[in-house]
Amino acid sequence: MNKKRLNILQVVGITHRGGSGASAAFLSKKLYERGHNVICVCNRNSFGFELLTSIGVPTVTSVVMSNKFKPNIKFFKQYINDVLTIKDLIEKNDIDILHTHCSPEYWIGALARALVRKKPAFIRTRHIPVPVKKNLLNTYLFNSTDRVIAVSSIIRENYFDKNGYDKKKIETIYDGVDCKRFHPQVDGKVVRKEFNIKDDEILIGNIARLDTIKGHNFFLQSIGEVVREAHNVKVIIAGWRDKKFKDEDMDKLKRIIMDMGIEDKIIFTGFKDNIENILAAIDIFVLSSVGSEGSSRATLEAIAMAKPCVATKVGILPELIEEGKSGFLVPSREPHLMAEAILKLIRNPDRAREFGNCAYKRFLENFTNEIMVEKTLMLYYKVLREKET
Repeated sequence: MNKKRLNILQVVGITHRGGSGASAAFLSKKLYERGHNVICVCNRNSFGFELLTSIGVPTVTSVVMSNKFKPNIKFFKQYINDVLTIKDLIEKNDIDILHTHCSPEYWIGALARALVRKKPAFIRTRHIPVPVKKNLLNTYLFNSTDRVIAVSSIIRENYFDKNGYDKKKIETIYDGVDCKRFHPQVDGKVVRKEFNIKDDEILIGNIARLDTIKGHNFFLQSIGEVVREAHNVKVIIAGWRDKKFKDEDMDKLKRIIMDMGIEDKIIFTGFKDNIENILAAIDIFVLSSVGSEGSSRATLEAIAMAKPCVATKVGILPELIEEGKSGFLVPSREPHLMAEAILKLIRNPDRAREFGNCAYKRFLENFTNEIMVEKTLMLYYKVLREKET
C-alpha cells in the first residue's frame, strides 16, 4: 500500500488536561500537521477541543461518551445518538482509521463500526495499567479490534486480569513529548523569581495533579527528612486539583507540613500553563505515585528537560527511569527511602547532572512526539495492509 493520506477519526472522551487526554490531543495535532484528514470527537470542555480547534482540526462535541451506566430512557437515547453519530462520521468521511482512547468510546466505536458496510481499521489505545476484566463482552471487544496500542510494556503484559490473549495484537508505543517546548535550554529564572527561590537554593519539583494516588503525603514526609540535613531546599508542587481530592485530603497535607515544620519550604502553585519553565527551574524531579502511571507525562517532560529523577516503582516509571543511570527508583509509600534517594542527588551534584544528561539522551532516542507519531502511523498502514490481504 502506498502511504496515502489517511482519513482518521479520533474519539477521545477524556476531559482532564493531563495524561491520556493530552496524549490523544497531541497525536491528533501531529497527524493533522502531517497532512492527514483528522476529525476528533471530544468534549467541549477538554484540552483536546481547545488545542485542536485553535489549529483548525474539525471537532465534534455532540457525543457524550458517558462513563457511568444509567438504566433510564435518557441514557439510552443519548447512547444510541452517540453510536449513530460515530456511524455517520465514518460513512460520510470515508474513514480509514477509527481510533478510540478510553472504555466508553471504545464500546461506542465498536457498535458504530458494526453498523457500517465499509469497516475502517479499528485501533484502541490503553492508557492505564489496570488490567481489563476478562469476560465474554470484553473478550469479544478485544477480538473485534484490529490493534491495541499500549503506552507501556506493563500494560501490554497485563492487558487482561487473566492470561490467555493474543499479545501480538498489542503494540507498545510510548507517549511522546514536544521537544521544541520541553528541552534543557528552557529558561527557569522567571519561575525562581516569581517564587523567590535563591540561586543557591536546591529546588525540588513534584509535578502532579492533587490526587491521593499521586502520594503527596509520602512525598511531604520525605521532604521533612531531607530538610533536616539539607537546609537550602525549597519544594514546588505544581498541578491542578482533582475533583475527587476533597478539602479533608488537602487538610491532611497541610497537617503533615505543619508537623514536619516545613511551612517555609513548600510552594503549591495550582495549575500552571508554563510547566516547561517550572521544570527548567527545578534541580530534582520527584514523583511519589502509589498507583496508576500508565504513561506518566510529567516524568517524560522532566527527562526531556534533562532532570535527574526520583520516582516510585509504579506503572511505567521503571520503563522511563534507568535505576542508577538517569535516576533512582524507590518502593511506593516509603518516604524514608525516597528521602535517602533525594539526598544522594543533593550530596553529589555531578552525579545528578550526569543522571539528567543520561535521561535526556534516552528521551531523544525513545520518547519524542515525532517518534510516537511515526510509530502510530506505521501501525495504521500495517493494519490497513493486513485488511487488504
